[in-house]
Amino acid sequence: MPWEAGKPLTWDVTVECPLADSYITTSASEACSAAKGAATRKSAKYTGIDTDYIFQPIAIESLGPMNTSGRDFL
Repeated sequence: MPWEAGKPLTWDVTVECPLADSYITTSASEACSAAKGAATRKSAKYTGIDTDYIFQPIAIESLGPMNTSGRDFL
């Protein structure tokens, strides 16, 4: 298990479909926008655990793109 500064790593993986009605407009204008949005929402959801854990969001679009920090991590 990876450790840094005495904190264990925890991660959350999300797969988004950029063709869903809720994403189609932004996905058509910006590549990887569904994955970026999902990673941002996951980070906001887990803001309270950063005192005990290192959190890494991994958001992947069903057509391939992944959020930058998730790609760098993997």
